[in-house]
Amino acid sequence: MNEFDDRERRAPARLDEQLVAELTKRPDFENVVSTINDMGDFFLSSALAEFSVPSPAELHARGADGHAVARAKLMYFHRLLILRAAELLPNALRSMNESRLVSFALAARGVLETAAVGAYHARRLAIDDSATTLPDDYWQRLRAAVLAGRFDWLRFFKDHAERLSMIYAYDNDPSKQLPPDLAANILTMLDVLGKRLRASVAKARGIVLHDYALLSDLSHPSAGSNLVFLAEAGPRMRAELVPQRVTCLGIAELLLPCVAYSANALVEVLAELEALDERIGKMAPAAAPAPSKEGGGA
Repeated sequence: MNEFDDRERRAPARLDEQLVAELTKRPDFENVVSTINDMGDFFLSSALAEFSVPSPAELHARGADGHAVARAKLMYFHRLLILRAAELLPNALRSMNESRLVSFALAARGVLETAAVGAYHARRLAIDDSATTLPDDYWQRLRAAVLAGRFDWLRFFKDHAERLSMIYAYDNDPSKQLPPDLAANILTMLDVLGKRLRASVAKARGIVLHDYALLSDLSHPSAGSNLVFLAEAGPRMRAELVPQRVTCLGIAELLLPCVAYSANALVEVLAELEALDERIGKMAPAAAPAPSKEGGGA
């Protein structure tokens, strides 16, 4: 990475003052703007903090108990959520400031998806208040939080010949090219996030799914992103690289609240994972599962 990129990545992102002045004519938007700016600072400072945990393979080699292995995996997942938010949230703000609305939608959708993934796995990783040891399938749950996906990375990294064979396999039947650790559908995760927010926001599930559909249409080469560039639709049709100001303000008003509630929800998930880590740390020692031959014991 060059020095300029490093400085930019480490610099706090803020919504443009002129944009804020035009948006905060709505009283409720002051809270939205304040939340987004505060969350951006939080994720950036958290991401820049030093972090490392022993790998599962290292812990096994040391003879550590199973709870130590679980805590390392749990906090690694916690770290990944922070890093995704620390990259995506500033990108969303800078894109909005520069009227790059498709880029804004891509980054904002990423923030929403990260909150949904966090909420989904936090629910799966939660343990009963009365539990004195971890459930038998807890290792599979932890593995899924980090390694579940929609692409077979273990096969991809095996060797060059395997990568070539994957291309042939995708050509023959793409629907069958799923990894052994298959992630849940993102809509399932968004549903969990919506239900989680229901206690504080009326129709939260509908809001989350609506916002995701809107962000997806703005991200894809479809009607939403086409409308972003529309500059004139009268006797002549005209499209411009820089969207009209009214379009920028409309998108900001519609979707900046989504960035705010997604970041807030993610912070709550992080706090739950930290509390869970403390609980596991107080449990009596337990045997660790045998390290996996794939993924360094993950």
